[in-house]
Amino acid sequence: MYSEEYQIHQQTNKGAPIIKFEIEFLALLERAQCLLPEHILSVVRDKAELQHFVFGLEESETKSKLTKILDYNDTYYGLLVARLLPFLKYYIDRKTHA
Repeated sequence: MYSEEYQIHQQTNKGAPIIKFEIEFLALLERAQCLLPEHILSVVRDKAELQHFVFGLEESETKSKLTKILDYNDTYYGLLVARLLPFLKYYIDRKTHA
């Protein structure tokens, strides 16, 4: 859902490492059932929210990969999600008002 739409949105940049991270991050959140628009926005925007969400997951490969993202320092995490947030807001707004 989110990751597929983001792949379409980023067709010209899809080989860039940051795009690969963003797509994988969204796909992990989807696999972890973080699908409600308000929830995915808060989890991506706020690393503490992501931590709370991840710690509530059952042990799995998805949880393991999301836990590795929590190891990123706050500045690096902020840079990684900075491009993702405007897309999510746009996509959610478009779906909400469609």
